[in-house]
Amino acid sequence: MVGPPVEFGIAGFGYAFGEDQDVRDTAGAYVSDPERVIRWGYHNFHRAPDGTTATMLAADAARDAFTRVGLDPADVDLVVVAMSEMPEYLYWDSSAALARELKIRERQTLLLTEGCACGVTGLGTVAGQLALQPELQTVLFTAVNRVSEFHRNRMNVNSAVHSDGAVAAVLRRGHPRNRWLATEQFTDSDLCDWFRTDYGGSVAPTPPPGWSSATAPSGTEQVQAHFQKNPRLLEEFRNQLNARVLEVIDGACERAGVRRADLARFIYIHDPDGIADIAEACVNLRSLLIVKYPKSTGPALIVRRLSVDEMLALERYPEILTRPREVMSLLAMIIAAGTAIEDGPTLTHGDMAYGAAVLAAREHGAAELVDPRPFAVGSIAETFRKYPHVAGLLPAMGYGRKQMEELRETIARSDADLVLIGTPIDLRRIVQLDKPAMRVTYRLEEIGSPTIEDVLRARGIVVSEPALT
Repeated sequence: MVGPPVEFGIAGFGYAFGEDQDVRDTAGAYVSDPERVIRWGYHNFHRAPDGTTATMLAADAARDAFTRVGLDPADVDLVVVAMSEMPEYLYWDSSAALARELKIRERQTLLLTEGCACGVTGLGTVAGQLALQPELQTVLFTAVNRVSEFHRNRMNVNSAVHSDGAVAAVLRRGHPRNRWLATEQFTDSDLCDWFRTDYGGSVAPTPPPGWSSATAPSGTEQVQAHFQKNPRLLEEFRNQLNARVLEVIDGACERAGVRRADLARFIYIHDPDGIADIAEACVNLRSLLIVKYPKSTGPALIVRRLSVDEMLALERYPEILTRPREVMSLLAMIIAAGTAIEDGPTLTHGDMAYGAAVLAAREHGAAELVDPRPFAVGSIAETFRKYPHVAGLLPAMGYGRKQMEELRETIARSDADLVLIGTPIDLRRIVQLDKPAMRVTYRLEEIGSPTIEDVLRARGIVVSEPALT
């Protein structure tokens, strides 16, 4: 099938949230190891006041959407609620309760309860209803999450802090913007027990004495138990899940009649690293690269649209996707013939023929080190004539305005694809480069003897300090 079976789009949104809470201030009330939660990088979450129900949040979001769109609730033909948490009552239809709250009478309602995923896959369900019932014109689609803190610990389900809130979307048949094109999904039934709530259902209506969601095992522990705490099995699942992501994307693209390369945005709602509390991953979606790795300030997430050369490089060397922290630099090295800029005095007066940038280019497989001498101008060209041992790299000679301009012009005239900067300061701060550039740094580690201090002491440059008594 090519193209959507029914045409509809999102006419507007509405929102409702619980009260703002600071993660750092409140994590200790939810878990015994608050630093673990703080390291995830979340600063705030939303907690609805006691007495505020999921239906109330959904109704507030719906009213907000009606106001933004200018819609009379009486014009809604179908009310859909996607519920990701415990219902307010058993044997009770939350979608009907929302319709009653909004005074929408004698209309169709639909309740979706497949966890948080139903807020996405539910659009496909709506498409089916519109295809089967041409009389349906306007749909209110509301996704709501209201954590039942008796049943679940909002900071111990997975590596996310769960918030209370709702979003409502007004869907209209034939709406020309924000159009739905396709939905693709499948279910791995072997994983149906992940993150389940053990108490409150017919098998175990009440928890045992002393049980509390504050001390109950986390969802992550259930995942680890599923894989028998075996890192190899967990890594295999991560790779499998990445492949499945591509599978459903390609399936959706085929249904919609578009190519993977046509995608401008990719929103990864759940990833294997978050589920497993592992922080590093790379996912390549042909023209998009998604990279995630931990930093001291929180998780780093890079979403980049790739050039044709970069896509070809990843097809040829897919193994670099296993190194999230280095993938961008490795990718640049593979496709680039690079110019290396080193500290000038180190190369000239210090008689060194290379520096950190040259070593980095060679280590990461640069196709070629561009010889900058044919492109050099002014004092840069004079430096090459005076120090003939300097070749295959560009010395930064001084930081005066004239020398910086000559350095910039030399780089601009070269045919390099990437500039590696090995100078003590980051030249990008003072020179406007017209080519992609990366800074290379190094750390000195003394191995064996003599050490630098030994050499300086032998030459009388440093002397031993007298012992303190």
